[in-house]
Amino acid sequence: MLTPDQQRQYKAEGYVLIDPAIPDGMLERLRAAANRITVRTRSGDWPHHRSTGEDDIWGIGNLLHPEVGTRVFGEYMASPIVIEVVADLLVLAPSLQKRPYSLNW
Repeated sequence: MLTPDQQRQYKAEGYVLIDPAIPDGMLERLRAAANRITVRTRSGDWPHHRSTGEDDIWGIGNLLHPEVGTRVFGEYMASPIVIEVVADLLVLAPSLQKRPYSLNW
């Protein structure tokens, strides 16, 4: 849950830093999964990415797709820390509620 100071900062600056932002025990699992999907993407095994040129990537998509082979990204996005912050931000910025989202698999 955002503190009153964090809410004020978000309204004034448009961002807020959350600490801790990752539940205890999850950071290493997220790093390991990120490394695995990065290697797969760079090798051409995972085609869902955005690139900065021919040699590197700057974003990987479809992290919740079952073929990624890990559930940790979904576990993180559904963690109480993330859910509480997102809920608070949706109250502070109702325009965020109107953005469409869909899974394309």
